Amino acid sequence: MHTPNVTTRRHILRRLALGTALAATGGLAWRAADTGVIGPLSPDPWQAWAELELPGPPALRIARAGILSANAHNTQPWRLRVEDEAIDVLVDESRNIGDFDPFRREQWQSLGCLIETMAVFAPEVGRQASITLLPDGTGPRAARLALMPAPAAASDLSRAIRHRHTERAPFADKAVAPEQLAALAALADDPALRLTLIPADAPAAGLFARGSVEATRAIVADPDMNGASHHWMRNSPRAVARHRDGISVATAGLSPVMTTIAQLLPEPSPEMIGDYWVGGTEQAVAASAAFGLIQVRDLDDRRGQLAVGRLWQRLHLTLTVAGLAAQPLNQMAEMVDRDRATKQSRGWAEKLGAIGGDPAWHPTFLFRLGHPARTAPASARRPLEMVLVT
Repeated sequence: MHTPNVTTRRHILRRLALGTALAATGGLAWRAADTGVIGPLSPDPWQAWAELELPGPPALRIARAGILSANAHNTQPWRLRVEDEAIDVLVDESRNIGDFDPFRREQWQSLGCLIETMAVFAPEVGRQASITLLPDGTGPRAARLALMPAPAAASDLSRAIRHRHTERAPFADKAVAPEQLAALAALADDPALRLTLIPADAPAAGLFARGSVEATRAIVADPDMNGASHHWMRNSPRAVARHRDGISVATAGLSPVMTTIAQLLPEPSPEMIGDYWVGGTEQAVAASAAFGLIQVRDLDDRRGQLAVGRLWQRLHLTLTVAGLAAQPLNQMAEMVDRDRATKQSRGWAEKLGAIGGDPAWHPTFLFRLGHPARTAPASARRPLEMVLVT
């Protein structure tokens, strides 16, 4: 079931040849210190995870939980206005993935993830969140959470916020029980959404896997999309500490040894990173217990996008509680958007429609799940102070 990530390893070894000369001249220790592979990092790009445990007013603690949410490419596209007993969620339009997300669909799904996290965490600090979506009828304010006193009670889901991380490495070769998949599918209780889970041995899983790899190749072959992805790539610990966002080598799903090697070597080109991504996707889809898709009737409805994000966050927290792992695989949906934006028709909507099975419902969020073979590392986060507005 598991196939080696030949593409990724081949290119890392090619870069290793370049690093050999560096080591031979005594420069490896300098490189390790310069990139942050050894030595302390300042600022600490993971401090936001620890700050969740700091004491403070309930609204601030709820906001600290919110910024740990899942989000597209770790762009963290949010601003928060925190009052004594209320939190406003605003979109940060500047933090987007460009041609990957021309209609900002994934950006608004990310805001939905944040809203759900805060709602889940609120009871832990003695508050209940009453949520009003799009209180102004449109952006930039995506939601307002009014916080009301409630008995303080942590839940399995709120505790899981600390441990929920995207896992890009291959999953263990172990199936997820059908009854467990059925229970997960029941989380979609909003009639405006559909959640479909596909076991890896189902015919539709093959369509999903092949389509995901093909879409990744198409993205890498598109200079604008590949460049937009590269903008958010952080290739060294030092870059992670500087930006505190984006996709890092440490979270890319490589083994610990290959992660260290990759961080020591010269920074790869966008084309080389694209090749890594294709190889990683091939490996990921070959090592998944099930695939999933969330569907909507209207891809462009902002309320629907927020609802999709809320469902994904709740689903990922539930998977975390159950000891399962997950990774978004939205490449096919991104190619549908690319075709819509450029007025092309290359069959991506039809590929997705064949998996979804109902032309009235459009897949808008795709993912894989399974049993983790390791503990996924945390992604960097900007601290709360960097996202607060008055």
